[in-house]
Amino acid sequence: MIYEGVTEKLSPQKCQLSNLIYAAPIYVTIDYTTTMKGKKLESMEKDVIIGQMPIMLRSCSCVLYGKDEEQLAKLGECPLDLGGYFVINGMEKVISIQEQLSKNRIIIDTDNKGCVQAYSISTLKKTKSKTIIKMEKRKIYLVLEISPAVWWLSATVSRGCGADSLARLLPEMATIRLVVRGSFTQRWCGQLGQFVADDGNNDEGD
Repeated sequence: MIYEGVTEKLSPQKCQLSNLIYAAPIYVTIDYTTTMKGKKLESMEKDVIIGQMPIMLRSCSCVLYGKDEEQLAKLGECPLDLGGYFVINGMEKVISIQEQLSKNRIIIDTDNKGCVQAYSISTLKKTKSKTIIKMEKRKIYLVLEISPAVWWLSATVSRGCGADSLARLLPEMATIRLVVRGSFTQRWCGQLGQFVADDGNNDEGD
């Protein structure tokens, strides 16, 4: 770090007291290739700084790495501090890792039977639906998991268009399976059959 013309080593404590970022510069080597009058001219420039990378405390790139208690005390650091965080603008920052499936994207995996399937979860403000395309016993299945509100809206629009069954809406589908979540039972549509939804008193439902 260069401060008021004086170069000194940067430590986490100094960054916290000065509201700085505890980071290291990123150096790269750049090769320039230009063409002038049909001739290629090559030049190289080394140690070009293109940015900074924050350093995790107690990592192998940190000045605290491998220091004993006496050395840590000289640097103004607590020996009991395990590190594992960053200093950004003088404040301690921690990266929290979360695992969550991507929404509105196609994901390909296998089900519990080992069959390959592709599915996409579409999430709106108040509703969520899941579309699955899978192959089982040499047949391709389309599985739709929709909420009751979405299903009744789709059924109403379909009836308004003059379609009295899903078979007329999707004539090219070999088999259609619809799953309605909530207080409705699950029924299978076999070979272009019509989906039937009734009250959730039956134990078949989800």
